[in-house]
Amino acid sequence: MCNPQNDVEMRDYRELGDQDDDHLGNQDGGDVDEAELDEIEVLQHKAGSPSRASAGLSHQAKRNDCGDPILVVERHPEAGRVLRCDVATHATYMRTCHDLQSEVNQYHPFLDEGDYEVTNKLGLSYKNARALHQKIDHELPGVTPWRRSVIQISGINEEFELFMQDPVESIKELWANPAYLEHLTYAPERRFADEEKSERIYDELMSGDWAWETQTLLPDGATLVPVILSSDKTQLCQFRGDKTAYPVYLTIGNISKSIRRKPSFRAQKLIGYLPTVSLDGKDLSTDNARLIRAQLFHYAMGVVTSSLRAVSPTDGIELTSGDGVVRLGFPVVAAYVADYLEQALVTCTRYSQTCPKCSVSKDELGEHVIGDPRHQEQSIRTIHRASRQSTRARAYAALKDHGLNLFPGPFFIGLLHCNIHDAITPDILHQIYQSLVKHLCGWLPRRSCIGELDAWFDHTVLVIDESEHEETGIEGMSS
Repeated sequence: MCNPQNDVEMRDYRELGDQDDDHLGNQDGGDVDEAELDEIEVLQHKAGSPSRASAGLSHQAKRNDCGDPILVVERHPEAGRVLRCDVATHATYMRTCHDLQSEVNQYHPFLDEGDYEVTNKLGLSYKNARALHQKIDHELPGVTPWRRSVIQISGINEEFELFMQDPVESIKELWANPAYLEHLTYAPERRFADEEKSERIYDELMSGDWAWETQTLLPDGATLVPVILSSDKTQLCQFRGDKTAYPVYLTIGNISKSIRRKPSFRAQKLIGYLPTVSLDGKDLSTDNARLIRAQLFHYAMGVVTSSLRAVSPTDGIELTSGDGVVRLGFPVVAAYVADYLEQALVTCTRYSQTCPKCSVSKDELGEHVIGDPRHQEQSIRTIHRASRQSTRARAYAALKDHGLNLFPGPFFIGLLHCNIHDAITPDILHQIYQSLVKHLCGWLPRRSCIGELDAWFDHTVLVIDESEHEETGIEGMSS
C-alpha cells in the first residue's frame, strides 16, 4: 500500500519546474518521470489515498491514537526536501504495489487458487528456491551486520568483548523498510485541534517543540532524524564463560509511536550488547569501583555511537525510503530511555543525590522544586575542570556541588545537537506505575467501600477499553 503522505511529496516533486523550490523545500532533480508518477497516483487511488489534485498540506479532520481530533497541521517549510529518486528501489516498490493491486489474478503471485492454498497451508510466501532467493535479494531491506570489538579500560587488567551494529546503518535499515513507509514523518509538525490554532496537540515526537527548534539548527531542506536510545541493565545476557552483557536499542522518532511501541513491528533495533565487569574480590573502594563501571559503560557506548559522531553537520547522510525517495538525513539523539539508576550513569549525575535533568539538591527531591535545567556543555566543562585537579579527592569535591560524578570521556561528547540531560525521559515503570499506581491500588481499598469502588472501576475500564475485560475490580490491578 502506498504512502498518502508521500503522495503529497511526490506531487510537489512532479509539478515543479527545473531547480524551482516549493513550499516544502523540495527541488526537481528530474529523476522521476511522468509515467512513474501517474502509476503511483493510480495505485494510491485504488488504495484509498488522496489524488494529486486533492492532496495538500491542509488535512481533513482526523484523529490520533488518543482519539484527539486534528484539524490543522503545519509542517516546517524547510524540512524533508527530496533530493532524487533511487531508480532500482523505486522500481521494486512499484512492482510490489502492482502485485498487491493486481486485478488479473487475485491469487498473484501464485498461479491459481490451488497453488495459493498449498503455499498458505505450508506457511510459505514463495514458489521455489529461486523465488525465495530473489525475494531476499531484491525485496527485503538490507540487514545491518554485527561486528565484534575488544576494549580495555584503565584501572583493570581485563579485556571486554563488545558486540554491536552501526547505528547509522541501522537507521538506514529502518528508513528503507517499506513496512514503515505509511508511518514516517519527514518534517516537524505543529498540530491543532481547531481551525483557530488555539489548541495545540502534542502526540508524536515530530509534533513537539523540540523537533521544530532542532530543525532550525539544520541546513535548509534537511530531514531531522530523532534518535531514541534505550538500555536495560536488568536484562543481563550470559556470554562465554562468566562474561555478561546487557542490550542497547535504537529507534527513530520519524516512525509513528503506534508502530514503535509494538514489538511485532520490530521498529526497535537491538544495536549492541554492553559488557559488564565483576569486581568481586577486587581491593577497590566504592568510588573506584563505581568509576571503573562508569568508564566501561561510557567507553563502550562511545564505540557504539561513533558513527553518529562522524555525521557531518552540513552534509548529513543520504536516506532512501521504501519507495526509492532519497532525502538528506541528520540523526540527532533526542531521547534516552532508562531507569533512574541508568539515567544517573548516562548523564554523569550522582544517583539519589540530584536530578539528571535539573540541578535540584538531595533535600529538594520530591518537594516539587523546579531546578535550573542542566546543559550538556556546562556539565562537560565542569567534569573536565575537575579532572585537572591534583588529587581525586579534590576532583570529587569540585563536582559534588554540581551533582556530577568524575566520568572522564562521556560518550555523548560530540553528538550532533545533543543535550543528554534533555534527552532523559520519565521512568514510567518505576516512577509512575510502581511508586504511584500500585500505591494507590493498595491504599484506595482501605479508604473506600470496596464493593462500590470495584463497580466504579470496572465500569470505567469498560468505557475506556471496549475489548474483552474481566471484571476483577481494583484489587486485581495490584497483583
